[in-house]
Amino acid sequence: MNRWKTPFYIMLHPIEGFGELRYHKWGSVRTATLLVFFLFVSMIINRQLSGYSFTIDVKLDMLNIPMIFAESIGLCIGFTVINWGICTLFEGNAHIREIWITVGYALLPYIIGVLTVTVISHFLTVDEIIFLKIIEGVCFAYSMLLLLKGLEVYHEYSFGSSIISVLVTLIGILLIVFVGVLLFSIAQQFVAFLVTIWQELALRR
Repeated sequence: MNRWKTPFYIMLHPIEGFGELRYHKWGSVRTATLLVFFLFVSMIINRQLSGYSFTIDVKLDMLNIPMIFAESIGLCIGFTVINWGICTLFEGNAHIREIWITVGYALLPYIIGVLTVTVISHFLTVDEIIFLKIIEGVCFAYSMLLLLKGLEVYHEYSFGSSIISVLVTLIGILLIVFVGVLLFSIAQQFVAFLVTIWQELALRR
């Protein structure tokens, strides 16, 4: 199967799609990486190009690229690495390459949802935002189901075990983010302390 058609096939036929993906080795790291990048781009498009009614309180000239990168590509990388590390301890059979492919392919419905919401937002008012939330929520939920199904196939888990592995992975991500923020805060305080000492020494000279 054409590698560009495979994500759409899996989106429409998730049960047999991931089974055939693993058996025939149709998965492409390049395609998965491109889909993750498309998620990053779609989030920027949604923030900058949504309808006027939905961006009136958004400072369009203050686009935080690093934050959007962390919320999209960074999160996908973190999920892949942590899930691989955790599931290695719990007898998961997926390689890190296969987890990355699963994550990338599972994103397709959500990417389509984000872009669809961006277009529709030009024809709705703020009072009708519920419709956009429903579309985005449904697409996100479907992407999560694809992710769970893919992990179930590759890890050779039951569906329940796949849910547990995702929950543990998310907890792992939260812990790493917490430790990262804590270390960053400590580093800032340490630098401020050194600057204060340097200023004191400079004044005494």
